[in-house]
Amino acid sequence: MNNFSKEILSRLKGLRKNQPIPIAHRGASAWANENTLRAFRIANKLCSQMWELDVQLTKDKICVVCHDDNLLRLTGYDLNIFECNWDDLKNIPLKKGGHLTTLREVIILCEELNSWLYIEVKGKGAGIAALNELRNYNFQNALLGSFEIDYLIELRENNCEYPLSILLPFGKEPIDLAGSVGVDIIHLCWEKAHPKPQQLIKPELLKDAKNSGLEVILWHEERPEILNDLLVLPVLGICSDKPELLTPLPKIEDHKLKIVCHRGAETFTPENSMSSIELAFNQGFEVVEIDVRDTSDGIPMVIHDSRVNRTTNSGGQFNKMTYKQINQLDAGSWFDPFFSNEKIPKLEDVLNFAKGRGQVYIEIKKANPESIVRLIEKAEMLKETFLWCEDESVMDKLRFINNNIRLMSRRYDFDSIKATIERHNPYLVEFNGLNFSKEDIDFCHKNGVLTMSFTMSSNPNTIKKLSESGFDFLNLSHPEIFKIISL
Repeated sequence: MNNFSKEILSRLKGLRKNQPIPIAHRGASAWANENTLRAFRIANKLCSQMWELDVQLTKDKICVVCHDDNLLRLTGYDLNIFECNWDDLKNIPLKKGGHLTTLREVIILCEELNSWLYIEVKGKGAGIAALNELRNYNFQNALLGSFEIDYLIELRENNCEYPLSILLPFGKEPIDLAGSVGVDIIHLCWEKAHPKPQQLIKPELLKDAKNSGLEVILWHEERPEILNDLLVLPVLGICSDKPELLTPLPKIEDHKLKIVCHRGAETFTPENSMSSIELAFNQGFEVVEIDVRDTSDGIPMVIHDSRVNRTTNSGGQFNKMTYKQINQLDAGSWFDPFFSNEKIPKLEDVLNFAKGRGQVYIEIKKANPESIVRLIEKAEMLKETFLWCEDESVMDKLRFINNNIRLMSRRYDFDSIKATIERHNPYLVEFNGLNFSKEDIDFCHKNGVLTMSFTMSSNPNTIKKLSESGFDFLNLSHPEIFKIISL
């Protein structure tokens, strides 16, 4: 290993603090089309410190970011990248949105966002082309790897100054093979080798790797129960299609502040969708806010607008459509083609999914309050939900149906904080952004009522100020910013 490579690897190891480096596999490929600029941007906002990507070489020697050498799966066109010029490929749309991108474009984005690249060489000649691109931009936050020994040897023979990684399926002897090739990192691709692949990583293997001067990177993993075991291992990094799982939300010791994700993770996914709810919980946030309306046949479903025009591929009044009609709508393509055929979820499904993961804040737009309460009772989530409706009569009915239901009141709907609390005996009171007084917050706390501020702001300073203001909850349209400033 040359001095430049040692320096890069030393800086890379510096990223590993209390846990392995989060590596976004082909970008945040669970939430955006793989190996696209959008996937890498989202990975960055989900706190991934490194992006793993694949490179192929076109006929005219352009380094293209793509896993497959043939484009049939990604575009529907039976084209081999190595037989095509870049001009023939760059405008072909990908099935799930976006277009192919070049390594050059990714390097520029990575430099802008101060991230790292882990380049997996897939195609013949792509390794040297990638190396030259890195050199041309004097880009230093990178390492290269491959399953193919010949590609790694070729890089070494061309005086590659970047750390090299060998990707290994289960059954290969990692330490000896790494030594024979002369790489710096072993990347274990063992995710399918065992129902609990973490059990295959023996202490002796990690000890031998350390004694041999080798770092270890682990396969892409999205199963939380397996990641819990992997995150405590002394390895350099872990890959994941869901990089948010690799960066737990820091706990605030002196104040148990809970973050509410407005309509789920609406920055990255279609609002009020199962994807938005999953991503919110994946990021470590404790509460999701959803909106509920009844179909014409009385099924409570999760949607904000009274019409389906904005968030589906159809039009019309929601409450005039049956569940069967609603379930046929595409509620994802409006946001991004990656989410095509996403469905409007039933409240029942959201409650069942959230159980054991976190809490649900239900805003009733136009729905039968008794149906909602019965679903909450059935899911045994009375203590994991709270509700609000702009219609005061619905709030009264909720309290009458079940006196143990948790209600929210908005401070700005009443003349005084005392009136806010007296009207519905709420579980918590919501304030509007920075429009609050310490006296009102203290009054709530003295009366056993929790407090929450709602903001759609994406300004880190606003969110930071709110997080330090003594609230118990923050209802945020951009909760990812809270996570970024908390890390």
